[in-house]
Amino acid sequence: MTKLIEITVGHYCIEFTPTTIGDYTILVKHNNQPIIKSPLILTVQDPKLCFTEGAVMNCLKNKQAFVIDNSITYLNLNYEEIGDEEIKFIEIALQKNSTLQELLLSYNKISDKGAQIIGNLLSYNSSLQTLTLEDNNISDVGAIAIGKALKVNSTLKYLDISNNFDISTNMEKNLKIHTINL
Repeated sequence: MTKLIEITVGHYCIEFTPTTIGDYTILVKHNNQPIIKSPLILTVQDPKLCFTEGAVMNCLKNKQAFVIDNSITYLNLNYEEIGDEEIKFIEIALQKNSTLQELLLSYNKISDKGAQIIGNLLSYNSSLQTLTLEDNNISDVGAIAIGKALKVNSTLKYLDISNNFDISTNMEKNLKIHTINL
């Protein structure tokens, strides 16, 4: 189903709901002329079910949607050059997972944008107990986003955000957390 929605005068949003997996070509025209960066090719895939850390990393490197098997409770993704784009894939995967308890993301390339995605994840996730983000590129902006999520998250018990930019003075308190390394 495709639907054109006018958001404001002259600005439109195309709502597209694919019915099958595969490639879709979307050609956008104005006054019967293609708009720059058109046609767009959209690939719709079923998410891959991952049973191991290696399978998760393979999906992240290939920018492929994935689901983490419920048998996985510990995921070590330290030193994997994970950035903000990969964090979005992890967030989507964890929306359907209720068993992952430990997520290690230290020594990667996560910035404030990724930290904000992690903050969003923490605001609704009810299984993570340990999260490490040591030695990334997170500043006080990202730390505040995570801190705000900790106000509503009651399951996270250990958070390590040490060796990032100077964030220790801006990290908001969470009385439910047992250990926090700044």
